[in-house]
Amino acid sequence: MEVVQQWMTNAQNAVDVGSERRGGSQVGKRPNIDRQAHDGAQRLFADYFSEAPVYTDKHFRRRFRMNRSLFVTVATAVEEKNEYFVQKPDATAFDIARLLRIGEERGFPGMLGSVDCCHWEWKNCPTAWAGQYKGKEKKPTIILEIVASYDLWIWHAFFGMPGSNNDINVMERSPIFGSLYSNRLPPVEFVVNGRSYHTGYYLADGIYPALATLVQSIASPVGQKKKHSAAMQESTRKDVERAFGVLMSQFGIIYNPARLWNKEDLASIIRTCIILHNMVIEDERDHLFERHENENSIVPERSEAVYAEFLTRFEYVHNFNIHYQLQNDLIEHLWSKKGEEQ
Repeated sequence: MEVVQQWMTNAQNAVDVGSERRGGSQVGKRPNIDRQAHDGAQRLFADYFSEAPVYTDKHFRRRFRMNRSLFVTVATAVEEKNEYFVQKPDATAFDIARLLRIGEERGFPGMLGSVDCCHWEWKNCPTAWAGQYKGKEKKPTIILEIVASYDLWIWHAFFGMPGSNNDINVMERSPIFGSLYSNRLPPVEFVVNGRSYHTGYYLADGIYPALATLVQSIASPVGQKKKHSAAMQESTRKDVERAFGVLMSQFGIIYNPARLWNKEDLASIIRTCIILHNMVIEDERDHLFERHENENSIVPERSEAVYAEFLTRFEYVHNFNIHYQLQNDLIEHLWSKKGEEQ
């Protein structure tokens, strides 16, 4: 019944947009009543269309004047004929292959990009919220977290956390590791310093925790190997900083303080700017691989085995030993690569 849920969501979005923009039928009249239509749509789906509905098939027949099986047949037929409901190819595997190739060429096998956060000043933040949105900038801000590659392509964005949070708080709320925990990413296999790894990683600054999927900057490198590794890591991690700079220089609306009141509108603006930014990047860069049209997204089943796998991947990501092992292997790898180049 995914198609039914999608229909209800689209219809509700249209209602929400209309109710937000209209204060009443005429100027000076009482505003429209908020009937909580979104919550009502969710209850309707849970009552009749979910896998374990509240009401029986008899109640469904009386409510919708047809049997549930017929309704599903009609919805399925519409889904198959209407191009809107046709699942498009998933380019995740293609994108990951490209990111891994770029990382390998730059001396970081298994790297998927650089992660960081920036703050967008919220000039018209409601006074009641100003305290929680005011952080180190001393002004109300909203945080944007992204992961960017060398060509400034932004393949992950998370927006909306109050400016009083730091990068660690944002990462804990961010869905950046959700696909990894749920096994919805293609496998990543790479070798560093003769050791095999099975999960890609991101370059980050020193504030981030020691996770198996994060490689931090070395704060006080001692010795030629660590100094060289720190210099290479800091140079490569500038990708995300460059991406922030280009994004804001292209779109003045996010370079200047936000003047809107509604946070949802600000999120829409950020998403739109990132989509346009990526469209420009994809249009101008060379395509080194062909997209496979038969790639489809994999939705894992909810079962005990999947939950156990989720816990296994979660424990792997939060394994401090793997984090430091990977960091040391990268130091040796970069040092040996430098020797080969010389």
